[in-house]
Amino acid sequence: MPGTVTFALWLPLAAGAGAYAWWCYFRRETPVRGRTGMALLRAASLALLLLLLLDPALPGREGAGVEWTLLDVSPSMDVPQGPEGETPRHRSGVTAPGERSGDPPPSKPVTGTSDPAAIPFGGALGEGSRLAPALARALERGAPAVHVVTDLRLDDPVEVEALLRQAAVPVRFDDLGGPVVNAGVAGLTLPAWGRAGEEVEAEVQVFGTAPDPVAVTVEVRVEGGARWDTLVAPGSGGERRIPLRIRLPDAPGPVALRARVVVPGDAHPGDDALTRVVQVGPPPGAIVLVSWQPDWEPRFLLGVLAEVTGLPARGFLRVGPDRFLTTDGGEVMSAAEVAVELEEARLAVVHRPPAEPGPAFARALERTPRLLRLPRTDGPDAGRGEWYLAPGLPPSPVAGELAGLPLAGLPPLSGVIREGEANTPVLLLVPPAGDDADARPALLLYDTPGGRRAEARAGGFWRWAIREGPSRELYRRLWSGVAAWLLSDGIAPVRDVGLAPVEPVVAPGAPVAWRAGPAAAGTLRVRLASGDPAVPPPAEARLSVDSLGRAAQPAPTAPGLYRWEAEVLTGPAPGTAATGILVVEAHDVDLLPVRALHLAEVAQAASAPSSAPARRPLRGHPAPYLLLLGLLAAEWVARRRSGLR
Repeated sequence: MPGTVTFALWLPLAAGAGAYAWWCYFRRETPVRGRTGMALLRAASLALLLLLLLDPALPGREGAGVEWTLLDVSPSMDVPQGPEGETPRHRSGVTAPGERSGDPPPSKPVTGTSDPAAIPFGGALGEGSRLAPALARALERGAPAVHVVTDLRLDDPVEVEALLRQAAVPVRFDDLGGPVVNAGVAGLTLPAWGRAGEEVEAEVQVFGTAPDPVAVTVEVRVEGGARWDTLVAPGSGGERRIPLRIRLPDAPGPVALRARVVVPGDAHPGDDALTRVVQVGPPPGAIVLVSWQPDWEPRFLLGVLAEVTGLPARGFLRVGPDRFLTTDGGEVMSAAEVAVELEEARLAVVHRPPAEPGPAFARALERTPRLLRLPRTDGPDAGRGEWYLAPGLPPSPVAGELAGLPLAGLPPLSGVIREGEANTPVLLLVPPAGDDADARPALLLYDTPGGRRAEARAGGFWRWAIREGPSRELYRRLWSGVAAWLLSDGIAPVRDVGLAPVEPVVAPGAPVAWRAGPAAAGTLRVRLASGDPAVPPPAEARLSVDSLGRAAQPAPTAPGLYRWEAEVLTGPAPGTAATGILVVEAHDVDLLPVRALHLAEVAQAASAPSSAPARRPLRGHPAPYLLLLGLLAAEWVARRRSGLR
């Protein structure tokens, strides 16, 4: 019956598609030879596309009679569970394609294959265990029955339950999990910066599971310094958040804080410790953006500036006469408080400020040493209509950053301010029907006795960032170059800005992303030294840095704490050097999810065996897609040969 209803709906739609194709070729197009055949090709393409959208079920099911097996290959399957002390993977006796019993799980999950062997889901270290994508793919491809081999420690039980209630084929779970004694650290919250010798607030999130209540020792150790510990009893599948205060060392520099849990008989050491890095010393300053008329610009601009400079970034959006909301939605602050933040910022950004912002903001804008101003562009001195980038780049400190990027075909800007001081323009704008004589600057750079200033002379830069491609690349490079120029003024230089790993804690062998602004479009030399004498130091690496100051290298495979030294060999600031620490740590929380025992009951109740004949969805066949491509290609060739475009 459902198939009959689908085809009954498709027939009038296909007839309408045929009428539309006839109307296009016999009423709209230039009369040419062969237009009847081209109309039939288009009608067939539209009819096939409608059929794919309706997705009828066809007789026959892929792999009919073969039950699909989905094998959980997450790290928890290799942890001894249950009274026998065996691992679930060993107890299952099931192997995935290309692996032997006892092999480590693959680094990437494999889903949606018609191979009758076990299809692995989940993932390697840190990827969690998600069953829903593999189960959805099996049901979509017309599996006659699904067998799930897992310990039921899943990260997506809600999605799986929804799929089970909609499944039209039997799904059975082979629950291989069991009670296990384990405790781990799920999170360690610390500030990124702290002053030497001060106490900072921290929070440790621990979890544990055991058949009987056990006492868990929680330790927090500062690298080379103090240790704090306590006893907790999280219970079976319980979690605890423990607030504490940690005293930082007196010496400035980066320091590692390590939280660790100890429980007798712990079955899984992979989640016992978690490390975070805190920079001890004076705060580096921050990027502060204040918007009086928020639009899309603050959302894109603040993130780009934070990424290319390495500075912490805060944004404030005006929501009332004397109220500003932080961009993370955390708190509402008064105008006086925001003005203080703006005055103390290392890089200040003001978006659409009023002509009279008030004495507190006026004083802050006058005193801040580095200011990026994006004024209102809807006033009487602003040009109406849309303005496009001129093809040439005027000479400026940012021209090298923008060289080689296509300037034609980008979204236009609006509200160009015609009048202004004759300073250094970065980009030029022209109206749609104008010439070089009508060019106006899109952005100006200039020095003042109080510091460097950059001022936009048009609005709508966010249009470049909203889509992938050359326009977003131009947006990133533009503000990267402007920020570099503002910060290179020699006034209270920012220490190590743009020369550090993006994340100071990484997994063994994972890519280490470097922020290397001083070596933009150049090379960076990195040396790593391990604190463990038994671990040989990795070889010195020379990294190529792109124009946005980004580079990458693989992390060492041996876990531990490494001290790095980085030096700019070529780039905007050769000779610039920095030091710090990189922590390589294997940590997973695959035992954190509570076992979803209810899924087996839901599967048994919701996915009863079906007596209906085997059917397979049309979208699961490759033939309709190949046929559709053939029809489209044939019509295109016929149109070209007949002179139509």
